[in-house]
Amino acid sequence: MKLPSFLNLSPAYRITGIYLLLGLLWILFSDMLLAWFIKDMEKMRIMQTFKGWFYVLVTAVLFFLLIHKSFKRLDKARASLREAVSHYSHLFLNNPHPMWVFDCQSKRITEVNEAALKNYGYSEQEFLGLSLEQLHDPSDLEDVKGVLACGSPEFNRSSGFRHRRKDGSMIDVELITHRLPTDDNKPVRLVSALDITGRRQAFEAMKASEQALAESERQLSTLMANLPGMAYRCLNDENWTMLFVSKGCLELTGYPASVIEKNAVISFGEIIHPGDRQRVWDEVEHKLLTKAPYPLTYRIITANGAIKWVWEQAIGIFNEQGELAFVEGFITDITEQKKAEKALKDKNELLRTILDNMPFPMFYKDLLGRVLGCNKAFCDYLGKPFEMIVGRTAWELIPSMKALFIEEVDKQVLSTLSDFRKEEQLVFPDGRVIDTVYQKSLFFDADAIPQGYIGLYFDITERIKAEKIIKKQVEDLERINAELEQFTYTVSHDLRSPLVTIKGSLNLLRDDIKVQDDGQIEEGLSRIAAATKRMHHLLEDLLQLSRIGRIGNPFTRFSLNELLDEVKNYLHGILSESGATIQIQPDLPEVFGDRTRISEVFQNLMENAVKFREKERDLLISIGCDREKGQNVFFVQDNGRGIHPDQLEDIFGLFRKIDPGQEGTGIGLTLVKRIVEYHGGKVWAESAGKGKGSSFFFTLQDLPAEDN
Repeated sequence: MKLPSFLNLSPAYRITGIYLLLGLLWILFSDMLLAWFIKDMEKMRIMQTFKGWFYVLVTAVLFFLLIHKSFKRLDKARASLREAVSHYSHLFLNNPHPMWVFDCQSKRITEVNEAALKNYGYSEQEFLGLSLEQLHDPSDLEDVKGVLACGSPEFNRSSGFRHRRKDGSMIDVELITHRLPTDDNKPVRLVSALDITGRRQAFEAMKASEQALAESERQLSTLMANLPGMAYRCLNDENWTMLFVSKGCLELTGYPASVIEKNAVISFGEIIHPGDRQRVWDEVEHKLLTKAPYPLTYRIITANGAIKWVWEQAIGIFNEQGELAFVEGFITDITEQKKAEKALKDKNELLRTILDNMPFPMFYKDLLGRVLGCNKAFCDYLGKPFEMIVGRTAWELIPSMKALFIEEVDKQVLSTLSDFRKEEQLVFPDGRVIDTVYQKSLFFDADAIPQGYIGLYFDITERIKAEKIIKKQVEDLERINAELEQFTYTVSHDLRSPLVTIKGSLNLLRDDIKVQDDGQIEEGLSRIAAATKRMHHLLEDLLQLSRIGRIGNPFTRFSLNELLDEVKNYLHGILSESGATIQIQPDLPEVFGDRTRISEVFQNLMENAVKFREKERDLLISIGCDREKGQNVFFVQDNGRGIHPDQLEDIFGLFRKIDPGQEGTGIGLTLVKRIVEYHGGKVWAESAGKGKGSSFFFTLQDLPAEDN
């Protein structure tokens, strides 16, 4: 127990004790040794003197060594102290965190570093004069006084304090305090203030983020629980092994999530309809190469065997090495949508069928003029397929002038909200022409807002034809009425004259018979016979005229050259008697009509040429055909008397005679006109005047299409 107590003494006590012990032992035993070995007293005295000097020398050396060592240690300690003070001063003054020394007794700041002055905005004198109340938030004072109290722990670290800067702004700080050792044990603390404003804001932000994350997870959980479908995460294998499925799995597939996850009972790959499995696999493999979200539409078979159409939106999830980890996505039931799409498709197909079976062109377009749809008849009219019409405007489909007109019509219809109607002819690419009524109207949405235009071309070709027929019939009726008036006049005039002649001749004949004057009887009978013959010719011509259009032969195709040869042979007598020369154009076109009636046309025109020839020159009759404006124009020309231009319009009238003194009833050209018009043609005459010959022209309807 004594040894540890001795070792615990200070070095000065230990050295002094050792020195006293050694000196005592030296005095006691050195004299005994000298007395033991030296008997001479003088030598003894001398040796004791040397012994005393030896003891002094040894102790002096020992004391020198001890004092030298002590001073050396002291110098080293002083150097270490100076270095420590320098380090402390450097660390204190240059520390990036605000630091100051606080005297716990005086409650004053005694030292402050540059970081504190810069951070708080005070000068050194101002900072050293600050009190705790001026520096700290009032709500923190009690806690701060506890931290800085003289009896507080040697080290203390506390946060949640707020300091006030010179400009009045507040910062959040964490205080770290150390008790500093002093020579006089004065209670002094080193205070470090760490600005944790950003950390606190970050903490608050992190806390807010955690709350937002929790809320987001709650919302996601609620959303997934209420989504009309199934969210999933699966592997990219043939079974589409589900690692996770949401609660919507049961409603979508009829299987609980636990049955499908990890292929516990059935894999999702087995739920996919067999007819779609390979297609789904191929499409997904192709889409995963793009690393982008992809949609899919396919069928599944539910737990109760029902077939559902589903729509899937998914994306591949890849790890840092770019390898596919799994697939995430969402699947929803679109069976009703598919049914609606099919119903709409069927409805559109029905509408399309109805439109395509409409016999007239029809289209509809948006307000910008882009065609949204049309029927087959409209495609035929433009001569373009449906795909080349839809999406285009009139400027891209038809000539500019027509497109400009359509654009103006669109503006008018939209501005007035009224329909537009106009009659026009449509010319198809195959040359077919139809008469139509073009009507354009607006179509509206459920809110009565215009959405576009509907255009229709109603075929009125038959109506136009009927109107033309009616018009012609009206004209014919007017002409017939006029002819009837003329006929009435003729009957009352021309038939009355022979009757008067016959009546007068009968009275004279009665007297001549009484007197048996044979010469007068013969002359009277001749007059009666001539009058009867004239009545016969007149009645025959009227009967023939009335038969045109009522009694005729079937229309046939025949050679005009052969017909003219027959007419020429029939008129051989009067042609030879008149010395007429007939020139017939070779290779005349074939015609289609009533062969007998057309022969009467040429016969009448040739007889007229003979009847109105010039006696002074030989008669020349030319017959031929010219092609004008896509139509055959037949002609019969002569070098006879000619016709005054004022008479050209009247010569085809009933009973109109160029020369009133000429024989005949004047019904021949009327007969020609009737026959030509009966064949769908027209007839006219041309002449340069008296003595310059005449030319008669007429047209006939074209050959039937199959004969062209």
